[in-house]
Amino acid sequence: MNRREFLFSLGMLGVSIAWAKEEKEKPRCSICGMFVEENSPISFKGDRNGQPVLFCSFSCAHAFHKKYPDATLTTFDYHSHQAIPADKAYFLIKSEKLASEYKFAMAPVVTSFATEQGAKMAKERVKEGEIVAGFSAVAKIFGR
Repeated sequence: MNRREFLFSLGMLGVSIAWAKEEKEKPRCSICGMFVEENSPISFKGDRNGQPVLFCSFSCAHAFHKKYPDATLTTFDYHSHQAIPADKAYFLIKSEKLASEYKFAMAPVVTSFATEQGAKMAKERVKEGEIVAGFSAVAKIFGR
């Protein structure tokens, strides 16, 4: 191995270590173990006996909600990233274009909005999808 190859390999090792360290610091989904982007409009947060639990997607949040129906679920607004109660949120579903904005997203990608107007603006921008009010209504659509 010549000097140039050695330096390149050393640089790649540094990048790999930095990436691994960054990934270890990210929180993980309480159901599937995937990384969770906190305050992402496709993630959810729950509360179980005073303990916060994070979910990477609608699917994982719904699995938790089926097991603990009295637990509180919140999600995060697409525009402001502020927490909103999942039962009062509006969701844009069935939008491949909006789903493509997220690096890691488990299907079905369900994007959260604090207001119906916010969801309508996003739907107009991507020109696809369906707006649904409330977490339970989304659960009924996907038959889970």
